[in-house]
Amino acid sequence: MQTEDNITPTACKLARKFIYFMSVILFFSIFFFPVLPLSAATPFDPLSISTHLLDDYIHMVKFNRLLKVDTPMITGPDSSGLEPYLGLAEDQSDSEKDGPISRMQKLLLSWNKNLPLKVSGHYDKATAMSVTLYKLVHDCGFDGSFIDRETAHHLLAMEYNWPLSKKETSLVAQVLNEAVKFLGLRYRLGGSGVKYIDCGMFTRMAMISAGIAEKVFNRTAAMQYRYAEQGDMGLFLRPAGEPPQPGDLVFFNWRTRFQNRRYKGITHVGFFLGQVGDRLLVLEAASRGERRVTIKDRSDSISRIAGYAQIVGPPPGTDIFDYINMAAEDLENLMVPKLGDD
Repeated sequence: MQTEDNITPTACKLARKFIYFMSVILFFSIFFFPVLPLSAATPFDPLSISTHLLDDYIHMVKFNRLLKVDTPMITGPDSSGLEPYLGLAEDQSDSEKDGPISRMQKLLLSWNKNLPLKVSGHYDKATAMSVTLYKLVHDCGFDGSFIDRETAHHLLAMEYNWPLSKKETSLVAQVLNEAVKFLGLRYRLGGSGVKYIDCGMFTRMAMISAGIAEKVFNRTAAMQYRYAEQGDMGLFLRPAGEPPQPGDLVFFNWRTRFQNRRYKGITHVGFFLGQVGDRLLVLEAASRGERRVTIKDRSDSISRIAGYAQIVGPPPGTDIFDYINMAAEDLENLMVPKLGDD
């Protein structure tokens, strides 16, 4: 808003800019443009030229002022191209072909082609499970039933190759970032992790790759449970009743032909991803059904959960021989068979 105090300075600034503008035009007209012949039919009218130049300058000033107007960012499922993913939620569907949900599903599959989802344009259960894992790996939370602002920015950065500001990666993200590399690998009891893998080898290799565990970390679920009981190998068994956290190891005592020879009957292990709605999500090497490393809803197996182990970090001053002796003792007592789990 102009007042009596600022009318004069503003007018002076505009006059000064106009003088500079006219000087530049005059310079270029003299040295760079040919002089047009004058005649009685086309008289030279400097006032007319000046008027047109002044009008152009005024339009330019108005246009520059319009560019400085701040416009609010549109957000939500029906947003502009700036935030097409923010606000998407489970059970929503695209209203058109190649809508934001389809684009998001394609992005997730480009991140990891072995995620358990398909490009359908519908935010279904498989999409929610995949988003849960994506959020945990990128430290954006864990509830995959909706897309928050931070996750939307990550998806846009991946879509347009934008750089993201670097931040310290959590322990959970480090481990799961290694675990997702095994997605889709087929299950086989005693698998080495190259062509086939079993549940204990899966958690073992993910933790070793993340630098959390030593290479002597045992491959069996029962032995990993025993580590957690004793607070060894970077694991700590959560007390009964303490709520688990995403990224914990979750142990099951499913009934198998080997259960009686397992330490405390532990027969299966995986990475707990969180309780999303009524689903209990676990990233595991599944020995039943799909028989591959995938995300499973284990809400129907809660009664078979033996406990959760927090990953607390790499163990300081590990004595390798202690763990070798512990494993040898278990083998001798037939508490843990030599090959894998399940």
